[in-house]
Amino acid sequence: MADFSKVEQIVQDIYAIKIQGATNIAKSAFQILFDELQRQKFTSCVEILEFMFPAMKMLEKARPTEPMMFNGMAYITDKLDHYKGSDVKALLKIAQDASQTYLDMITSTAKKAIQNGVGILKYGDSVLTHCHSSSAVKTIIANKAGGKDFLVYNTETRPLYQ
Repeated sequence: MADFSKVEQIVQDIYAIKIQGATNIAKSAFQILFDELQRQKFTSCVEILEFMFPAMKMLEKARPTEPMMFNGMAYITDKLDHYKGSDVKALLKIAQDASQTYLDMITSTAKKAIQNGVGILKYGDSVLTHCHSSSAVKTIIANKAGGKDFLVYNTETRPLYQ
């Protein structure tokens, strides 16, 4: 029987906004899936699927407004749905590879977004941000580190006024 306790902890952390920002939420979701695929002992393909699909739904429900996470879950679902065999190791590898691939994609895309944002801001510009975006914050910091002088306005979000 699948153990969802570690997934439930991540769900609670996302729900409580201990983990925030699309990138951080998605990374946490795919990392816990990958970790649990390695930690738990699955003896059949059915057991793997009986873990993966409910775990992905639990994570999606934690923050239903995060498209990056939803897109990654769709990616993994597609990989799992296309496997028609009965080899547990093969399906486990597909699930692990899909989780890791999407996790790597998030990391590399975030780095590229920050690199592409360096140089966009000019002296005297104003930046308006809303909510928490680790990529936006890192891009602003990178521009400031490059000697740019600009203003940042950050509006509050609710319910926790982050």
